[in-house]
Amino acid sequence: MRITAESADSFSFTYESSVQALYGEAIVRQVHECAVAWGSPPVRLHAEDSGALPFTWQARLAAVLAQCGCPPPPRPVVLREPRHRRRRSRLYVPGDTPKLLLN
Repeated sequence: MRITAESADSFSFTYESSVQALYGEAIVRQVHECAVAWGSPPVRLHAEDSGALPFTWQARLAAVLAQCGCPPPPRPVVLREPRHRRRRSRLYVPGDTPKLLLN
């Protein structure tokens, strides 16, 4: 799989694939979702594919867009509730409990 990028006025994507008849719509949908997550950068992408998996597409697109100087998408903020109980460590040091020492 190879992806090349050129500067352009707006985002566009073309590709050649051996699995285009089977997965063409899914590939285009995934590329556009990734581009929207990256803020629809003004680049023209051309890809040559021979059956790469979806996570490979996403990783390669992220690498190409990062090399083009596009800012990465913001990470979602995960808010956690504070724990109101004491946390116990499950780390057993062999010096404290010799019976747990491996044979």
